[in-house]
Amino acid sequence: MVKQQKTERPKKSVQREILEWVLTFAIPIVAVLLLHNYVFTFATVSETSMLETLQDGQWLAVSVLHYRIAEPQRGDIVTCHYPGQGEKLFVKRVVGLPGETLQIESGRVYIDGQALDETYVVYPSEESLSIQLEEDQYFVMGDNRAVSLDSRSIGPLSRDQLHGYVLGAVFPFDRFRWFA
Repeated sequence: MVKQQKTERPKKSVQREILEWVLTFAIPIVAVLLLHNYVFTFATVSETSMLETLQDGQWLAVSVLHYRIAEPQRGDIVTCHYPGQGEKLFVKRVVGLPGETLQIESGRVYIDGQALDETYVVYPSEESLSIQLEEDQYFVMGDNRAVSLDSRSIGPLSRDQLHGYVLGAVFPFDRFRWFA
């Protein structure tokens, strides 16, 4: 019969033990914060300007990384910052792209003279507008045009005011919808 010898582990110092505990919690927290700020986040719809596409109270999955590697496209649903509104996020749809001429006549949108097919607009508005977008300007509008505060009143947004690309509505689950 062979007797097993006990090997004693060297005792950890108090400082080493504290460091291990701090790292155990700090690394995941830092990772989550980095993911939240640079890759992926959630936003909540707090208005009716995107009816019927999005409902008040829905949670959205938003890619913050998307516009760091890709250009915004017409029809993208985005979160964006408005001038003078601080960090508050708004949810809108990209309608006009840099360099385009956008016209609105009796609620119908025209890009460089061509009418847009906007099947998602259920509540149009009846205003008229004409604007030439500059090379770093995007025109965003809500799908519920009758009540939306958007580029028609605040003006076009620059690329750095586009915060993220809305991947989908993820809560409540019965209204789950993927846009990407």
